[in-house]
Parts: sequence; C-alpha cells; structure tokens
Amino acid sequence: MPRQGDIHLRGERVSGPGQALLPDARKIGMVFRDYALFPHLSIARNVAFGLRH
Repeated sequence: MPRQGDIHLRGERVSGPGQALLPDARKIGMVFRDYALFPHLSIARNVAFGLRH
C-alpha cells in the first residue's frame, strides 16, 4: 500500500494512504508485451503455474 500519493482510474481513487481498492473491483486488465512461457510445459500447465505461485 502506498505511503503517499493517490492513484486514480477514470476519476475514481483506487489507491492511496490507508486505502486500496481490491484488484478485481478496479475493472482493469493487463496484457504482457513479452510472453514468459515455459516451452517444456503444456498450455494448461503454463496457466496453472501462475495460479499456484
């Protein structure tokens, strides 16, 4: 949690000292530019790896 400053998305404060909106409530997503897949794992195991860790 930040100690100073605020983060606003579409005019709504989502993070600041003493406040943080849960990630799923922010209604934003992220797409990686570079993939970091493990070539020796299947698609399902690549996805599951991120869920386990």
